[in-house]
Amino acid sequence: MRRSCWLVPFLVLLGSFVPREYSFAGGGPKNVLLVVNDNSPVSQSIASYYKAKRGIPDRNLCHVQCSTDEWVSKTDCESTIVGPIRSFIENSGVHNRIDYIVLTKGMPLRASYNDSGWYGVVSVASVLTCVGVPLIVNPCNNPYGPTAYPLAPEQYFTHQLVFSGKSYYVVTRLDAYTEQQVYRMIDDSLNARPQNGLFLMDGRYESDPTSYSYKANDRLRQANHNLRAAGHATYYDDTAFDSMINDFVGGQQNVTGYFSWGSNESSYTLEAYTSNYFLPGSIADTFVSSSVRSFAYPPSYGQSLLPDLIPQGLSAGNGYVSEPDVRYSSYPNVLFSRYVQGYNMGESFFAATPRLYWKAATIGDPLMAPYATPPAVTITSPDPERIAHGVVVVSANATDGAGIAKVEFYVDDNLAATISAPPYQFSWDTTQCADGTHLLEAIAYENTIVYTQAAAKLTVQVINTVLDVSNIGGLASLQEGRLVRLASKPVIAGSDAFTDGFYICEPDRSSGIRVLGAFEVATGSLVTVTGELVEVDGQRAIQAVSVTPATLMRAESASDEFKPLAMPNRFLANTGSATGFENSMLIYGLANVGLLVKTWGRVVQTGEQEFAISDGSLKFMNEGLQEVTVSLKNLTSPIDMPQIGTFVVVTGVSCYTPENELLRPTIRPRSEDDLVSIPL
Repeated sequence: MRRSCWLVPFLVLLGSFVPREYSFAGGGPKNVLLVVNDNSPVSQSIASYYKAKRGIPDRNLCHVQCSTDEWVSKTDCESTIVGPIRSFIENSGVHNRIDYIVLTKGMPLRASYNDSGWYGVVSVASVLTCVGVPLIVNPCNNPYGPTAYPLAPEQYFTHQLVFSGKSYYVVTRLDAYTEQQVYRMIDDSLNARPQNGLFLMDGRYESDPTSYSYKANDRLRQANHNLRAAGHATYYDDTAFDSMINDFVGGQQNVTGYFSWGSNESSYTLEAYTSNYFLPGSIADTFVSSSVRSFAYPPSYGQSLLPDLIPQGLSAGNGYVSEPDVRYSSYPNVLFSRYVQGYNMGESFFAATPRLYWKAATIGDPLMAPYATPPAVTITSPDPERIAHGVVVVSANATDGAGIAKVEFYVDDNLAATISAPPYQFSWDTTQCADGTHLLEAIAYENTIVYTQAAAKLTVQVINTVLDVSNIGGLASLQEGRLVRLASKPVIAGSDAFTDGFYICEPDRSSGIRVLGAFEVATGSLVTVTGELVEVDGQRAIQAVSVTPATLMRAESASDEFKPLAMPNRFLANTGSATGFENSMLIYGLANVGLLVKTWGRVVQTGEQEFAISDGSLKFMNEGLQEVTVSLKNLTSPIDMPQIGTFVVVTGVSCYTPENELLRPTIRPRSEDDLVSIPL
């Protein structure tokens, strides 16, 4: 018999949205130890897929060589799985950050720990939750779980939570009947979003209120009540829960949470069990003793199997490799409450698990957290388009409605700084890094018990080696920020002319460039300049680190590089890319920009520190560029402003000034001698 469900309005979860591959709940990719069985091709393939999809760092990949059988002995489990993983965590430099261990299909599922205090095999995953405490060799109460005493902390999980000197790990397994199903589960984990899905808690009739099964049913009732109170859709109305639990529920769509008695329900059928369909981000569990006893296909039936729900769209779940005792099965009220608060799947199942070193095996990506509300974080500096060198300030913006607890900065997956209050920035000494590409990452944590995190990444090119460039024209193809050295270049306008830098050129007058920095450099000298390529006013320049004077050129030996290139207005500041009258354009480049030139024209406009001249040659050029600007700014010695209508010949440095998205041709005279008035 099918019954309709009662739906309540779904509450919209508020929070800053960022791409889910960069946002996580209490844990992120750096906190995951991914285990691959080198003896299993399927394990290698799944590990490779998950590593790429989740961005698991290379250093977090743990290789073991173990059996590919689902069932192994205790000796094999300890020597080929537990021991190697423990050694890797302790000796590989990742101990301080690993909170989650992810196993892969192709690794043993269960082991014969029959001396564990209960007849039957135990889950390899459950044994590994205690891998950090070698003294634990028997089943134990989960100090993060629902029956912990003292009460477990209701906060994000980390192995750094120490309980009586012991620390633990969340362990899950990427497994299903087929490899392709595992890939789909991983993809669903990344694509999971909060949706108006259905939480289905299917109880069974229990008459004895003192029985453990009755108490398990109570936990289903409580889960149903809690979810409805929080505004989520459930299959049962609270008042009708008990009257409806005699029927095994099937045929439901858009299921996001599922918990039932499976084949332990008298009305169970495989057809009904596999007739529910799940959304990405969905989780499930059952009160069934051996629901994950095997992932072999085709399955061998007896009790119902959790893997049968995966082809129906289930993204993650939990089950048991052998009889756990219903007292030690998952608590659905804890599981679903944590999950919809924004905790990830791994944390939610771990918090719902009463016993460790036992029978439970959680299946799926532990980082899946569709209800997480991550902070917004961006890296604001350095500029990825610039080459970085020396000491660079790395900055990030991070915001969240609940506040930011901290921002961690990583360089190439190594923690570089932790900042707990704005401004979120640190000084990065790039000289400690090799020249080449480096990855910067900022991880922001919201200031809540869930501790949701979001990450921003930035690739930066670091080059601290100085590049010797023979010709100034060669700078055009170099990336901004590059350290360069130009040797023995003539100074066409020194600090005796301008207060905001000086200009150098090639001896053959093929190209020139502005040099910034407080250096005393005389016009007519030779210098070697070392500095950083920058862009100022839309033009390439060098921010000098050092300027070394060379031989001071005597007047009698002055060569052509100090003679101005005469040209009409229309060629001023031209890059040389197009020289025809019809095509001549002011575009980014070096050609006569930065060279000593001479041009002429009538004064058509005057301003506070500049005036404009025109010889008519710009008449047919780009709209708004009908004259040349003569700049009198930043002169060491002031130049008198000519009268409007005066015809002048101007010698100076060719450049241009950005103005209203146009590049206005500009010339910078050096002294009074560079401005000559011609009587008409």
